Amino acid sequence: MRGWRRSFTATFFQGVALGAFLDGRKVVDGNFSGGAFDWISPFSVFTGLAPVAAYALLGATWLVMKTEGELQQRM
Repeated sequence: MRGWRRSFTATFFQGVALGAFLDGRKVVDGNFSGGAFDWISPFSVFTGLAPVAAYALLGATWLVMKTEGELQQRM
C-alpha cells in the first residue's frame, strides 16, 4: 500500500519542480530575492497534478490494451 504513495509523491513533486522552474525566480540586481517557499504557487501545484493525471491515464490505457473481460471494462 505504501508503494503508490511514494509514486504519487515523486510524480507530484516532479511536476511541482517543473512548474516552479517555468514560473521563474525573483531576481533583483542579479541576486535571488525570494523566500524559501516561493516555489509553492497555484501554478506549480496545478503543474504537479498534471503528471499524476497523465500517468493515471497512461496506466489505464495500458490495462485496457493488455486485459480483457471484467477488468478491461472497469478500466
